[in-house]
Amino acid sequence: MNSEPLYRSVKVLASGLLFVATCLCTAQNLVPNPSFEQLDTCPYFPGFQLGDRPVGWFSWNESPEYFNACAQEVNGADTLVGVPRNAFAFQHAFDGVAYVGGVHLKREAHIENMWALS
Repeated sequence: MNSEPLYRSVKVLASGLLFVATCLCTAQNLVPNPSFEQLDTCPYFPGFQLGDRPVGWFSWNESPEYFNACAQEVNGADTLVGVPRNAFAFQHAFDGVAYVGGVHLKREAHIENMWALS
């Protein structure tokens, strides 16, 4: 008895089931407010202070910094947390009008590292 046709049939069936199973799987976004667009009020000071942070996000010790395009100018003076220009850099948001970032300093080696999440 030749088992080659049976082997091919099982192989095709297994490949087809694998394709269908991967197409039916979906992922769930567990990150609240992932692009930092929802906010309580417009931020005007660095840090995650009460009212100056994106909805659903909290921090320890008022860091990282929250930057939003709504915080551009107050009475003719630039704010520290505007987008794209702020006290730390000139950075456009990757998605929308807001992002979160921080600055890390190592004073012994005079190294600055800046990062942003958008």
